[in-house]
Amino acid sequence: SYFAARARDIMEGTAPFARPSNVQFFFDDAALIADAENWLRTTFNITQEGALWPLSPTIEQDPRLVRGRELWMVAAYDEARAEFDDLLTQFQNDPLASFQLAIYLRGIAAYQDSIVAAANVINASGVGTVNAPPYIARMRYPVYYLDVVQDITTRYGVDPLLMYSLIRHESLFDAYATAAAGERGLTQVIPSTAEYIASELGIPNFQHSSLSRPYMSVEFGTFYLDEQLDLFGGNVTAALAAYNAGPGRALQWQSIAGDDHDLFLTTISINSTRLYVQRIYTFYNIYRTLYGV
Repeated sequence: SYFAARARDIMEGTAPFARPSNVQFFFDDAALIADAENWLRTTFNITQEGALWPLSPTIEQDPRLVRGRELWMVAAYDEARAEFDDLLTQFQNDPLASFQLAIYLRGIAAYQDSIVAAANVINASGVGTVNAPPYIARMRYPVYYLDVVQDITTRYGVDPLLMYSLIRHESLFDAYATAAAGERGLTQVIPSTAEYIASELGIPNFQHSSLSRPYMSVEFGTFYLDEQLDLFGGNVTAALAAYNAGPGRALQWQSIAGDDHDLFLTTISINSTRLYVQRIYTFYNIYRTLYGV
């Protein structure tokens, strides 16, 4: 929870959104998956021999997986996800099936559903994400589109873990995500803001639909977050509030709270914005634990 994450930072003397000295994104997956499977056997009394991660024949032949896979292959993503969601719901209390589905769905780039399946495994165990095997925890808090995110955040000097935390909250890594106000893509930039960013970046004939392309959405989202970080002197709390509710409101809240993180949160007058910042704070602390060195 946010309050557990905040309490831990206070007790350890860690500043809000403190950036780690370095990050590590590549690991020995063979060793980590073996560790995860040993944990599954011990935690859930699984007696199956051999590798646990391949899909069982039951799941492999399930009509919902077959239809979902075929729909996914022809880019009918909404229809495919409906099939996958139904399958995930049926097996949400089956940690072995959920583990298999998390790996399989990740393999076909159905990232949102893979995250849900990994969460089902962890929830079934009753442990917190950072106490689960790192292989499973990182499927719940992944670093997809790594080349794109690393390149763009490096150019802007933005913490990649902060951008991943924002992307996870905004779209759960669904590149085609949309919302009621016209938000689109991984970073959910609204049309008016996107037009402004396109002008600043010198992109002619910009089409809002272009934000369904990961590199475009990450570029726009990073540009706008970096602009807010500059406006608020590097204060991540205020910058996130501005990203969600607009810089005008965030400037008003900062004029009351200054740079104090906790006071700033109490000053936010929009509940959804306060929750937005709190959730990204929580996500960031998990990302920092899983990838920070």
